[in-house]
Amino acid sequence: MAKLLHGIALAMLLGGCGNRDGPEAPSSDRGQPPSGASTDAKRNPGAMMHTMPVDPETRYGIVKTPLSGRAFNVRDFGSAPEGNAASVIRGLEPLARAGNGKASYEIYLKISQCMPLMGPSGGAPSSLDAKSEAECRDIPVEYLAARSDWLRLGAEQGHLGAQLVFVADPEQVLGGTQEIFKNPHAVVDYKRQAMEYLGSAADRGSIDALMQLGNGYQVGVMTEQDNTTSYAYYLAAERAAPGAVSSNRLQWLRDRLNAAQIGESNTKAKEIYDECCASH
Repeated sequence: MAKLLHGIALAMLLGGCGNRDGPEAPSSDRGQPPSGASTDAKRNPGAMMHTMPVDPETRYGIVKTPLSGRAFNVRDFGSAPEGNAASVIRGLEPLARAGNGKASYEIYLKISQCMPLMGPSGGAPSSLDAKSEAECRDIPVEYLAARSDWLRLGAEQGHLGAQLVFVADPEQVLGGTQEIFKNPHAVVDYKRQAMEYLGSAADRGSIDALMQLGNGYQVGVMTEQDNTTSYAYYLAAERAAPGAVSSNRLQWLRDRLNAAQIGESNTKAKEIYDECCASH
């Protein structure tokens, strides 16, 4: 019951700012892709998948599934570096503080591997698998407490994975419902940053970001509600990845727009697609 009330309170404050069709934060050291990373395209996976070439961005710790033009889905959000957690973090920290977004994100992933040591809401520790138990045994508590700081830094440094996880996990970034009530201004800052990161990720070709922007303008919680702009983002995502957007969602928006607004959406959608996804 407490967990349910906790989730309801957060939802009331943030109202779906982590689009249910979008990515969730990695929960293990293996950095598996978030369960919703492929958005509505799960309903038609054949339309989304292509043979994957060697992706040069794997050096940034993520693996992408290419779609049309420059568009892509994130297939794997990266893995925590191997080795003793405290040593790994100490080794990466100088690079991260010097501006290396991959290093910041890898620190976040490594700390995430060890987070069960904190237990739910900082309570009794949860069990770890044998590998994580060995690697996390001597990690300082202050390292665990700084997990969201490294995620924020990686996102600020432009790391795609960090930006998408930042958007998808507001509770982690904001420090939980209690902290949100204490500092409502943090929610305003979070929404602004999240929209900036989605725009950045979308400009790089992320279908996940296009879908979340469509959702953000449709719901009107992350930003001002604007069905014309929402429809435009969904149209751009659908052009880049046919089948990515459900027909019911598109029809729902069309029913709420007049002919002039639909025309405006079509124009915006072309501009968005040309910016994010068209081959140069």
